[in-house]
Parts: sequence; C-alpha cells; structure tokens
Amino acid sequence: MRTFGGSCKARWAHRASTGLQAGLILGCRHRGRAGVERERQVPLLAVWGAGDEIFGPDGARAFTRDLPDAEIHLVPGGGHFLLESHLDTVAGYVRGFLTVAASPA
Repeated sequence: MRTFGGSCKARWAHRASTGLQAGLILGCRHRGRAGVERERQVPLLAVWGAGDEIFGPDGARAFTRDLPDAEIHLVPGGGHFLLESHLDTVAGYVRGFLTVAASPA
C-alpha cells in the first residue's frame, strides 16, 4: 500500500482521528447510541472550556438532549486544552462525579 508521509498504521490512525473529530464537530453519532443513552439514562459528566474555539460550549450542552440529568460544567477562562490550563478544577469535578456515581442508589 502506498503511504504519504508515514506508515500505513499512522495514516489509518490519522483518518480515524480526523473522522472522530469531524463527527464531533458535526454532531454526528454512532447509529443507535443516542437511543441507548436515552433509554438507560447513564450518568454523564462533561467538563468543557467555556472559551473552547474547537468544540464550543454548545457541544457540551448537546448531551442534555439525550441525557437531561447530564452534569455539564463550562469552566470560565478555559479553552480547548482545559486539562493544561485548569487541571485542578477538572480533577475536582471528576472526583465529585465519580464519588456520586459510585455510591449506592
């Protein structure tokens, strides 16, 4: 197989990541997944940079269409690389979410 600027494996990895990013940007979902989310009402945490220019805040809010109880946090001053700029804030949200999700109902 002909390659461009790298191995076949690298090309396929790039294609896969590009497709995933395109799907997220366009709001596409795997067939049937949204129905499963609605049916099971799985816990979901989305911690998003309020200033993310790649995946804007509406991307986080979109989860509530299928999961109205989704926990959504838009971090002020945060951008696309939220873990690099606001690690302690994100870690706090994750710890709290996992504590609640792991506790018996």
